[in-house]
Amino acid sequence: MVGIVGAGPRSGEYLYVFPYLNRGGRADAWDIETVDCGDLFDLDGNLLLEHETVDFPKPHAGSFIDEITDALDVEWTTDPAVVARVLRESFPRLAAAGDDRRGGRLTP
Repeated sequence: MVGIVGAGPRSGEYLYVFPYLNRGGRADAWDIETVDCGDLFDLDGNLLLEHETVDFPKPHAGSFIDEITDALDVEWTTDPAVVARVLRESFPRLAAAGDDRRGGRLTP
């Protein structure tokens, strides 16, 4: 999944999110990447999310993705063609490694 930031210091930049899937195919966690491996800040300059934070959604409580979406007006898409293009163009370090990260596994 990729999203484009609509507000704040990273407005116009992409975020890349991929799931860690369990054996049942459901996401146990999400990894959120910025283009430059940097942290995310809200409109007032407060830290929203540190680089390399793994998001473990809580039932009925939301997730970091929800907070980022609300705070930075992120528009998300799971369209495979868009995800592939954004990965290639904005995340070349992942693309060069052949890393499309569409479903690593947390649990064996």
